[in-house]
Amino acid sequence: MSGPGFVDGVPVEQAITDAIGKHLAPARANKAFMERLGRRIEEDKPILDRLEAMEHAEQNAVVDAAMTEIRRLASHEHRYPKPNDQGFPVNQCLDCGRWRDG
Repeated sequence: MSGPGFVDGVPVEQAITDAIGKHLAPARANKAFMERLGRRIEEDKPILDRLEAMEHAEQNAVVDAAMTEIRRLASHEHRYPKPNDQGFPVNQCLDCGRWRDG
């Protein structure tokens, strides 16, 4: 096969994976390098843990904000537009879009 998405008949993704693998093979075979890499990973673990905790805190803040808005919309007094002759829906709340009962 050839054309867009292929390099010498190989899909681009596979060609990239193979090239990276060939580039990393000598480093993976180097025991001293792998030991240094392992130490570095262990040294960076607290940083990664803090970043993960920050990500969870941000996600929780987004959920909390959404729930606050849901509660606000659920408990507010609905405002409906005044009847008109322009075809706009007059039975839908201006704030939350809830349809008027009845």
